[in-house]
Formats: sequence, C-alpha cells, structure tokens
Amino acid sequence: RVGEEKAQKLLDKCLPISVEYAEKIEMVDEVFSHNSYYEKLHQFARDRFDEEFIWDKEEYLEENRGWIEELNERELYIMHPEFWDRDSSFHKLRADFVYKKCPLKTPKRLKYKKLLSKLGTGALAPAFSEAKAITSDKFCKKSKE
Repeated sequence: RVGEEKAQKLLDKCLPISVEYAEKIEMVDEVFSHNSYYEKLHQFARDRFDEEFIWDKEEYLEENRGWIEELNERELYIMHPEFWDRDSSFHKLRADFVYKKCPLKTPKRLKYKKLLSKLGTGALAPAFSEAKAITSDKFCKKSKE
C-alpha cells in the first residue's frame, strides 16, 4: 500500500510509527477514536464498500489465488531465516526490545525538537525546551554497542 521504496525504508529502520503517520503515508485508510471506534468503523465500511465491491474483491482473490499463494510462500521463505537464524538482525532487535536495551543515540525523528514543534507555544512547551533526551533508566538499559 505504501509502495516498495517506503515499505523497504520502514522495514530497514525497524522503528515504531504513529497512527497519524501511518494514515499520512496511506498504510491505513482511516484512524478512529477509541470513544466511537465501532460506530465510526461501521460507518466507514458502509460508506466505502457496496455489494459490487465485495463481489469484485472475491472475484479478484479467486482469479489470483495462485499468485497470492506464491507471494505468501516467497515471504515465508524470506522470513524463515530471520526467525530461526541466531545471527539474524531480527534476533538482535528482538533481544534489544525484550531486554529493553536503548540505542546509544536517539533516532533523529524522535528527538525533542520535533516534539517541541508539535507542542508549539502550549503550556507544556517550556518544560521540554531544556530537554536533551527523554530516557528512563528505570525502563531502559543502556546498550554498550
């Protein structure tokens, strides 16, 4: 949905993204508030998808079943070593996540200046203006790598 280049960047960076960003890059169609989630989702589906769309989708899936299964097999072939090879980058990233190892540097997109620009001149902005980095030793062990 996001295109091959953007998808590869997301996979390579292995960083979380916000729902707002996912919507911006069209990874998701729409983001709903938790307060009215089911009502908004129902309305979204009703507005977007009619009987013809459902039939067309079923027909497309049936016509392309072999190709879809081939893509699925190819994906599993690529994923298998990532999950089972102890030297894979996945295992390092998973271990860092599980053992709460922090990188030595905050990724550029997570730096406080971006937070300040989002906060603008609101009441919380002065509290963050002196911030150098936001980390918590209580939840995060410093990585030596």
